[in-house]
Amino acid sequence: MISTLLLSALLGALLGASPASACGPPVPTPALSVSKGDPEIEQVRFETSDGKALFGELHAPRRPQERATAVLLIHGAGGSRADLEALAASLAKRNFAVLRFDLRGHGQSATEDLDWSTLDEEQRLEAWTFTTRDVKSAAAWLLAKDGVHSSALHLVGVGEGAALVTRHATKDRKVQSATLIEPLVDPLGFEFEEDLAELEGLPLQISVPRKQQSDLDELLERTEMTDAVTTYASKVSAGDLLTDVRCTKAVGCFIEETLEPKVRGTNAPKR
Repeated sequence: MISTLLLSALLGALLGASPASACGPPVPTPALSVSKGDPEIEQVRFETSDGKALFGELHAPRRPQERATAVLLIHGAGGSRADLEALAASLAKRNFAVLRFDLRGHGQSATEDLDWSTLDEEQRLEAWTFTTRDVKSAAAWLLAKDGVHSSALHLVGVGEGAALVTRHATKDRKVQSATLIEPLVDPLGFEFEEDLAELEGLPLQISVPRKQQSDLDELLERTEMTDAVTTYASKVSAGDLLTDVRCTKAVGCFIEETLEPKVRGTNAPKR
């Protein structure tokens, strides 16, 4: 279980240490074939169990080694994989294999029959229910990719995407850590708090703007997760955490510190 970084203050001086000081030397992780310059980006397409075609981009690790640790990024409702470009690039430079993709009805995955921008509230609630299939299919695709560690998955979700991350993590034992960026407590019909409470024992990180520290504190108290979550509070405004270099660095540091045990030769976390 990951200890809380000064959560009782949540924070006041949030985390006494900066993300940089909290992150030790990078742990060597595998990689796909890459060039010596920027990580390669592969355009990808895969299908869900109900036949929806989804599109995304796989960011290969910078340094080629045996197998790469997989990180799956999930955007929020009404967003797209473009929102996650900077975070994906940052994680790839840390030697992770990173997949970002457009959920059904979003970005390049939108179709004439399903386009988020044209749906009313009721239709959006219904469509969002099925995005769990998108996450499941994306996770399976990434872990089956040549050069990727097949039994270790790290999830990062933004906004409503954080609820998809928590829901998937309750069902997939290959998930080794979850990072939630500006999670919403009532995200389009998902029981976020109930799912979060089920993840005790799984390394968790939650990032919020500092103005939302008290709300996060209350959330963790309600779910009895105060001592089980690593937190990061950013100086930037709500909606801007993905552009905060320190926030993206904190995500990378957190994942490095909780690398899948089979990579590091220890026992798997229990939950």
